Amino acid sequence: DEWKYTLTGNFTYQYGAFAVCNYAYYSQTVYEGNWTFSNGSADYSGSTARGTGNFKETFLFITLHDIDINISITCDVYGHFS
Repeated sequence: DEWKYTLTGNFTYQYGAFAVCNYAYYSQTVYEGNWTFSNGSADYSGSTARGTGNFKETFLFITLHDIDINISITCDVYGHFS
């Protein structure tokens, strides 16, 4: 692994009635020295947690990889996640 981004959300639901995300946060780890992370954020609204960020690998001032993170977790009223 060269890097890892983890999005965590806390959800409350009542079976068949409602689902809501109460908070969200992210963590990231860079395992390789040529990778950097920037623009990290996590937010939530309704029943969804969202996370964003950017991992970039450079070598001798040349960008080799530029990866945008844009992920989400949604809980439905039956407690299923997607």
